[in-house]
Amino acid sequence: MKKLLLLISALSLTVFTGCGKKNTENNNNNNNSTVDSSIVTETDTKTNKIELTSEPEETDTDETGIYFKNNTARLDDLKIKITNTKVIKVGEPGNEYGNKPVLAIWHEITNLGDEQTTAVKAWAKIFTATQNTSSDLDSVKELRVGYNPEYDYLDTEMEIIKKGDKVKNAIAYELNDLETPVTLIARNGLNGEIIGEQIFDIKELAK
Repeated sequence: MKKLLLLISALSLTVFTGCGKKNTENNNNNNNSTVDSSIVTETDTKTNKIELTSEPEETDTDETGIYFKNNTARLDDLKIKITNTKVIKVGEPGNEYGNKPVLAIWHEITNLGDEQTTAVKAWAKIFTATQNTSSDLDSVKELRVGYNPEYDYLDTEMEIIKKGDKVKNAIAYELNDLETPVTLIARNGLNGEIIGEQIFDIKELAK
């Protein structure tokens, strides 16, 4: 039964993310960066400045109230704060049923709008992830979503989140290898413009 719930969860998120796919080649050209450690790096898409953060920080809204920085993404109607990340290898707790290592991301979701949502829909509305193993931008593909690494969230990730409510959830992306960095891309809604990126050093996180 647990494996069935995990499969349903992964398929649900795949459907939502499939509806929001959009080419990112032009944006990728403006956001190239290198990773020096396991610390998450962040790209400010307005200035192309790379900053390093070691601890999640609360941030004030900018002029538009829409951003992705300091581990927090905010739209007009949603706020998602990343609280922890980990590479989980096949067979380890949280990835017992997968056949690839995963990047697990724990986060908190706050519904700021009038429209109800779920943890799965909220994440898919903002984020996609890539692990580019080629210099050819045309070959860049989004990573597949794996089973939820936090089994306690299987019963809650599809529950309704009303305005003002905050919930916790987790997501896992299936990795192509344990060396190439992963880029987490945030958009202003499905098919929206890119509002920021964070790069995760998979090699360091996998140690």
